[in-house]
Amino acid sequence: MQALVSPVLEGTYYYRPDWSFAATAAGWAVGTGIADYPGSLSLMVFDMRGRYHPLNSAFFVGLSVGYSSLQVKSDNRVSSLSSGAMDRIYVTPHVGWQWINDSGFTFGTDFGIQVPLSHTVTTVGTLTASQEKVISSIFKPFVLPSWTIIRLGYSF
Repeated sequence: MQALVSPVLEGTYYYRPDWSFAATAAGWAVGTGIADYPGSLSLMVFDMRGRYHPLNSAFFVGLSVGYSSLQVKSDNRVSSLSSGAMDRIYVTPHVGWQWINDSGFTFGTDFGIQVPLSHTVTTVGTLTASQEKVISSIFKPFVLPSWTIIRLGYSF
């Protein structure tokens, strides 16, 4: 399996010692690596975050608003579905820790719940009504846990 993984990258602005705002981008792509079923899967995520740091500490409580796009592409000539996408706009209340070294580089982690605000599923190919119903039921809007294991960034 071939894979390209991108860490979460972030630029953070500290308005005051107890408030920070950030822009975040992340993504990854994976190829199947299987000759009979060529294709790929990719994810892109962009969001804006606001954080409150009680007692001016590394701990924070925050809220993010973002957009994510999950893309699936198939190069299989036998399948009636050649590609599909699931796009969503979401909010994520979260808690975490963010440390800043003297040069401004940041390192952190956070946990939260991603709640969809809008959700669309698009497909390219010839599908029957029952196939469309199955795809819509699989990719319905649902709440997801959110855990950024390692967040790297720069604070200015």
